[in-house]
Formats: sequence, C-alpha cells, structure tokens
Amino acid sequence: MARTLYPTGADLQSILAQAGISITDPTFLDGAVRAGIQAFETACSRHFLAGKSIENADEPEATRLFDPPMAYEHSLWLGPWGDVTAISSVVHQAKPDGQPTTLVENRDYFPEPANNPARGLGYNRLRRGRWASWTWHGWDMAPWGGGGWMSGIQSIEITGLWGYGTTIPEDAWLAMAYGGVLFAEGQLGLIRNGGRTAYSVTGAVSEQFDVKAFISVIESFGNNIKGTSAYYRVTEL
Repeated sequence: MARTLYPTGADLQSILAQAGISITDPTFLDGAVRAGIQAFETACSRHFLAGKSIENADEPEATRLFDPPMAYEHSLWLGPWGDVTAISSVVHQAKPDGQPTTLVENRDYFPEPANNPARGLGYNRLRRGRWASWTWHGWDMAPWGGGGWMSGIQSIEITGLWGYGTTIPEDAWLAMAYGGVLFAEGQLGLIRNGGRTAYSVTGAVSEQFDVKAFISVIESFGNNIKGTSAYYRVTEL
C-alpha cells in the first residue's frame, strides 16, 4: 500500500510499540523521523512525495534551471533530485539578448517515461520533439537552444511539482521510518555494547526490555534501509 504522507513521530511510536517498547512522551520522535527521512532521501538523491515537505506541509510548484541538451543529445535528463510529477511550463531562456520561448508539450518536448503518471510516478527526462539541423550559422536548436559556445547564456526553465511521485511506495516509507528509529536509538538509551534495561524520557521511566533482542531489530532495520535505498537511488548517466 502506497502512502500519501511522510512518516511521523506517531508512526515511529507505533513501530516501537510493535517491538515491545512503549514511549510515554514521544515528542522527541518527530525530530528523529525527520532525520530518518532526510537521510533516506539523500541516499537516494530524490525527494519522494511531490507537493509535500518532509513535515507533510503543502509545497507549491517551483522552477528549476537546466542546461539545454547539446545537438547530439536526444533528451534533457533531469538528474538527481530531478523527478517532476506535474509540469506547468517549460521555457527556453537565452540571455542577454534572446527572448524567452515557451516550449509546447507533445510538440517541442515529450515527458518520459510516458507511462509513469499511470503508476503515480513522475518524469525524469524530457525528449526533444524537434531535431537539431545544421545551417551556415551553426546548429539550429530552436526552440531548445544549446547551439554551442557562441550561443550566449542559455537555460531550460521547468516549472512543476517536484518529487518521485504522488505517493510514497510502502518499502520506501518503511525505510524512512526505520531510519527514524535508528536516529532515536541514542535517546532511547539503546547502546549496542551492553546498553540499559530501561530508558527514561523527561523523567518518566518506561517498561524494561531485552536490549539484545532490540539490537537485532535495529540491525534488521539498518539492513532494510541499505537495500531499499540502493533500489531507489538515482544513478548518474
């Protein structure tokens, strides 16, 4: 089941409860889960939930700038952190003398992979809809620009909602939450070389627990995070 929100401190509290650890004051878990989300997204080089911050606040559309593709390149790859779920506009800017040119979807560019929206996922590249042609003045890249070193300062400006998809895959969501548990480990007093048999949060002592048993749970969480982040990691072309 895909998730429509990032994990929260309450979700971490539930995960810990399933492991046999009850938290009487879970407020510190909010910071731990944010750290877990940030660590996972950094490992993957992508923001997962389009239109939401990691605190689950609404995020508006944003504009990002990219170098135009060269004449021999068929597509503009958006790179790490470049997943875009909804595109409002694509504009070619040529400075200082050129005028901005708005590119038309399904004519000047084609978002790809084309089947990703049906899966709730974003695009990671734009394929050029027009091929470059050679003229006496050099490569004609209209309307994309990128004709060469004499073409001035150029950029492709893409405005949209940035993120891997409209939901977070279940395995990625769990990896983020498990990362939060790892960041909370020190505050829980779960020291691997011996540890404690109980922990205290703001003066309230919880139930005792088996440290060695929980250490094995922590280690399994770490293995899960490594495997899942490797699957979702953006690779350089």
